Amino acid sequence: MNKTWNVIIAGSGGQGLGLAGRILAEAALSAGLHAAHNQSYGARARGGYSQSSVVISPEEIVYPFVVEPNLVIALSQKAYDIHLPLMAPDGVMICDSELVQGKEAELIRSFPFNKTSRRACNSLGISIAALGAAVRITAIVPEDMLNKALSSHFQGETLAVNSRCLSLGMELM
Repeated sequence: MNKTWNVIIAGSGGQGLGLAGRILAEAALSAGLHAAHNQSYGARARGGYSQSSVVISPEEIVYPFVVEPNLVIALSQKAYDIHLPLMAPDGVMICDSELVQGKEAELIRSFPFNKTSRRACNSLGISIAALGAAVRITAIVPEDMLNKALSSHFQGETLAVNSRCLSLGMELM
């Protein structure tokens, strides 16, 4: 990869946005890239606006914050509304088709992540499913590194369910 990715994963608190960002950053590090991750959330963590940002680069990262994202994963209407005008001209936005009402265009893609994660018996796996689709679309990190990072956070049945969310998200492509 010779491109720097400025990624925003945003939605409602409780959707696993921070963990998804951390998994993405860890996958990048495992692939030999540089990565910086941070997150923010409102006063009410569960249900209020929340976001996780990740900068991934083949070179050392000087400024670890995202100003103009070239990849946005929007899992709520508020996330879509906030980040659409901030996107880089060649940016890609990936939305949940159930939770976000907006235009679909060449660089804005909608998928049923919420429905997909419920199908995998993990309603909290929405961000993992979205991460799977995002990686399949952009090739931002190798898929095997994403699976490795996922397995460092979960074990047993919880790993199986989250791995299923990731796979189902990838299959949406």
